[in-house]
Amino acid sequence: MKSEDMTVDQFLELFSNPTGPKRYYIAQQDIDTKVPEIKKQIARFGFDSMLEYEKSNFWMGSGGQLTPLHFDDNENILVMLAGKKHFTVYPPHQARYLYPRPPSMAIPGQRTYTTKLNITQPNFAQFPLFEKATAFKVRVM
Repeated sequence: MKSEDMTVDQFLELFSNPTGPKRYYIAQQDIDTKVPEIKKQIARFGFDSMLEYEKSNFWMGSGGQLTPLHFDDNENILVMLAGKKHFTVYPPHQARYLYPRPPSMAIPGQRTYTTKLNITQPNFAQFPLFEKATAFKVRVM
């Protein structure tokens, strides 16, 4: 996977270029400093009150991305322009089965917490409690 810094306009140009690579992903961009134009668009639809947190981030992908199991401390807004999105969601009371990393292992400046296990290929010998976890499968179309 190649990582490259670029502006949102450059990223959108890649989206419209059918000869370029098929997968693009913008991750964890601060709305106030990196993509303030997005905040204005969110306000148009009345969702701006959800952005009244310490930090609001923006992600955008062309599809096919897989995000490891994690917990976000802030609210999220999902906007689907095309395609579909699959989620595996665990209720908070299931956390004891998910082997969360301690908050001290969170990435500095982020309020996202991850797990030690891979839910797509779980190692039940290493993480035996995961077999007791009950997930909700969600598909947004």
